[in-house]
Amino acid sequence: MTIQIYGANPGTKEYLRRQKALIDFLAMGPRRSVEGLWREYVSRRRRDPDGSLGLRRDIPTTNKELLYRWSKEDRWYEQAQAYDSEQQERELRNLSTLRTRVLEELALLAPTIIEEFATLLKEGRQEIKLKAIEAWLDRVGIVRLSTTTMTREILQETEKEQNREAEIMAAIPPDDASEEEWARWLARLHEAGS
Repeated sequence: MTIQIYGANPGTKEYLRRQKALIDFLAMGPRRSVEGLWREYVSRRRRDPDGSLGLRRDIPTTNKELLYRWSKEDRWYEQAQAYDSEQQERELRNLSTLRTRVLEELALLAPTIIEEFATLLKEGRQEIKLKAIEAWLDRVGIVRLSTTTMTREILQETEKEQNREAEIMAAIPPDDASEEEWARWLARLHEAGS
């Protein structure tokens, strides 16, 4: 996205000040506000009252009314919406690339891991075999529980949690699903893990 400055001529000092303010505004992210930007500029100015730290030279203005005027004239919120859409598309592309890379790496590693696990189970000492099996069962969601030490409520809660996780895992989108579907599924998975 190319940012646009409508209220000043390119190359002028005001143009550069407006451009810096708009860039700082966009960098604030989805919770951005002109008020928040103004407060940040005032805070920087107070941290560097004599300019010795160099913070002041990066402040286009500390005049709140001027920032609001610039935001209106240069359509900051419209540009922020376009900027956020572009960032979201970039993140979805990155997610798709990451997903593809992870699936490729898993496909390459799976045969080796299974072979090593089988060797361990055949040739390992008994206590190592048991630890390996226990760790593997734990990873796939089958947990050994001692009913003598756990109350019925804990067992029921554990079962509910395992059912929730199973539902989420059962809802894995197909490989040809859209990036939005994958993003929703990953968000749901993240919420379940929290």
